[in-house]
Formats: sequence, structure tokens, C-alpha cells
Amino acid sequence: MRSFERLVLKRLKDITDTLTLQFAYRANGSADDAATPAPPRDHPFIDDHGLNVFVVVLIAFLQVLSPDELLKAQEAVAFGCIKYADLSHNRINDYVFSFDKMLDDRGNTAAYLLYAFTRIRSIARLANLNEAILRKAAETTEILLDHDKEWKLGKCILRFPEILQKILDDLLLHTLCDYLYELATTFTEFYDSCYCVEKDRQTGEVIKINMWRMLLCEATAVIMAKGFDILGINPVQRM
Repeated sequence: MRSFERLVLKRLKDITDTLTLQFAYRANGSADDAATPAPPRDHPFIDDHGLNVFVVVLIAFLQVLSPDELLKAQEAVAFGCIKYADLSHNRINDYVFSFDKMLDDRGNTAAYLLYAFTRIRSIARLANLNEAILRKAAETTEILLDHDKEWKLGKCILRFPEILQKILDDLLLHTLCDYLYELATTFTEFYDSCYCVEKDRQTGEVIKINMWRMLLCEATAVIMAKGFDILGINPVQRM
């Protein structure tokens, strides 16, 4: 592991440790509790709007992730941030190094895309749908695309071959990065407007699954996974 990659991992660990302390401090609700000292307000990795979402997710799901899964998620984000920051930049333009931008959870970054990917994968788990069920549904389910956001996502998905041909022609991988970011944000618009899985508010049981929308989710996840593979980024299924 190169020294810069170690530095990114160390920064992630520092943020994680600080968040753990911060959450424990807030849970106790008292600054006088000697067992839980207050986190430093001037910590170099804490800003005014809060800490990076992907690290918050790692901490929030500590009870769900095993230590091995947590390590894989940390490494996926750390290495992915480095690679994506370089590849998302147009190589014929001047390069501006920014450590903060690499780890930012907002905008066209690996942190945002990796979190978006795990979020999409979690939808199928919520509906108790495995790959075999989705493959069978793809052969029999009619894709209706009634909603405007369904159309927008569907058209974005269909552009993937065009993007691949473009990067084969000009060898500019930032085009693929821009596309993956557009796909992720378009999916967010779709998911916010169109229900995929309906659950009972009292029991939490799944009462209705919109299968053609689940297939749109699966298609989005498959394309993102292939895009990550081309860029040399290893996503995780859980985060």
C-alpha cells in the first residue's frame, strides 16, 4: 500500500474514531460525564455542515456490518476516492489537487457514488428479492414507465453503450465518471418520486412491490457496477 493510500485510510479512521466519540457524548447528554469526554470542536476533520455521509453510515451501521465488512467498506471508499478523483478529471486540463474534494460526499465523487450504489442494492434486500427472482421478472414483467422520472431514468440507462463507445474513441474516462454521476442523481430523483417497495407502517411488512421499478433499480445498479469495474473501483454491497 502506497503512502498516500495509507494517509487516506488514516484520515478515514480518524473521522470514524471522532464520530464514535461524538455519538457517545451526545447519547450521554452531559459534558460533565468523565467517561465520555467531549470531542474537540476544532478537530481538523469536522466542518460546520457535519461529517462525510459515508463515514456516518459506517458508524450508524456498526451493529449491521461485521468487522470484515466495515474494513472492506473503508478500503473501498479510501482507494475509490483516490482513483475517482484522478479519472473524473479531464486529463487535457490543468489538475488541481484537493484532499477535501476527494473525500466529499456531495457532488461527483467516489464517496457519493459508492453510497448511492449501496443504497440501490439495499432496495432489493428490503423487498427480499435475490438475483434469480429479478432475472426471472425481467423476462416476464412489462416495463410501463408511466411517471416522468421513470422515463428520465430509462433514457439515462439506455445511453450507457453510447458512453462506452465514446471513451473507446477518445480514451477520456472522465466522460464515464460524469455519466455515472448523472445516472446516480437521476436515480435519486426517480426513487424520491416513485415508490418501489410499500411497507406497512405499523408492522414493517412488505405489502406491495412494484416490479418494473425494481427492474429499473437493478439495471441502474448493474450499470454502476460495470462502470466501477472499468474504473478499477471495488464497490461494496453493504455500507
